[in-house]
Amino acid sequence: MSLRSIHLYGANNGSGVLIESTNNEKYLLLQQSGIIECDKALGNTLKSGYHKIVDGFALLGILKLTEGFVSEHF
Repeated sequence: MSLRSIHLYGANNGSGVLIESTNNEKYLLLQQSGIIECDKALGNTLKSGYHKIVDGFALLGILKLTEGFVSEHF
């Protein structure tokens, strides 16, 4: 399991959300038409049209349960 730091931005026109991962310097752009992964250069360019909503942390990893249960991935 690992704790990941993220920044969440909302579009100034209300049409999408931009999520910045500070650990690997990548972005996810979520809009009605789909989700794309952006590199640092494109993400920084897109940020000018977005406003910061919140900083947060996400706990990611693999949950291993006792024998007889299926592993769940998060």
